[in-house]
Amino acid sequence: MKIIAVNVKDGGGRELLLYLARYIKSRNLKDTFSFYVDTRFITGINCSQNISVIQSNNLLKKIFCFVFPSDNSLFFGNLPPVRKVNKSAVYFHNAYLLMSVTDLFREKVRFDELIKIIFLQFYIFFFISNVGKVFVQSSLIEKKFVKKYKFSNTEVMPFYEEPKNLANNKSKKYDFCYISLSRPHKKHNMLLIAFEKLLAKGYAISCALTVESADKKLLDKIFYLNKKYKAKIENFGVVPRKKVKSIYQNSKCLVFPSSKETFGLPLIEAASLGLDIIAPDLAYVHEVIEPSLVFEPNSADSLFKKLKHYYKHGADKPKCKTENKVSKLLSYFKEL
Repeated sequence: MKIIAVNVKDGGGRELLLYLARYIKSRNLKDTFSFYVDTRFITGINCSQNISVIQSNNLLKKIFCFVFPSDNSLFFGNLPPVRKVNKSAVYFHNAYLLMSVTDLFREKVRFDELIKIIFLQFYIFFFISNVGKVFVQSSLIEKKFVKKYKFSNTEVMPFYEEPKNLANNKSKKYDFCYISLSRPHKKHNMLLIAFEKLLAKGYAISCALTVESADKKLLDKIFYLNKKYKAKIENFGVVPRKKVKSIYQNSKCLVFPSSKETFGLPLIEAASLGLDIIAPDLAYVHEVIEPSLVFEPNSADSLFKKLKHYYKHGADKPKCKTENKVSKLLSYFKEL
């Protein structure tokens, strides 16, 4: 089986890919798996008796994977091949590729990114029939995908690393954490606006973030809040998986203001580890967990009120509602 992931860079897609490789290695499966990746972004997939890693660091090599594809392939980075492939599937996990142009403008996507997204949407529409199946992460995404791309041979196939219970840390360092890169739909700025409202009311805030160093505006805002209000908002930048687990261990509550997700992996991780969760009142949230508290999407004032409520009254523990189907995903290719 070939796993074509040359266009996977960061975020949830990268984490899922790395987990898939770890799962295959841990199960000592008899089948052989070839991972095609761009090693500028994907490191940590180790070769073994049944796993090989093929590096595709330049554009021509990447294009080759889609123009001259092989049978029995999983196209992991949302995009189908240019030619018909037997025994194949696409794993779709990008919310932007389902959005209309109007929604993209509303999300304030950069112009160059907007053009790229529109091009990729046309690409998917014209070539998606070249695979036999499309796997998605939720029924909500499945409905949107079928409507947008007119391709109905889809199946909900979420998978994720089931986090091990962490050692009980009663003295949590952070009230909140938000594990996410800074994309427009992730709403970091809205979170900081809500934090400033709390700080102005005299609340002491401690929060762990993972904003990349390239986002100067957000980093400047964090510095401003820490300096003016003596907040304790600590940014770790892009962190390895081990550090993510450490942040969870040292946090009381995951606050997750993202307006669009194909899955919401941090929600499941936080719920599994016993953190409280404050999330927007959106369908993608309710499909995967029962959150502790919800707020009006895209409203900093509503988020501020829920954070204030949490400080005063706490909240019920969330519940996870999603089944891990990683073994079923791999068995699909055996059955073909």
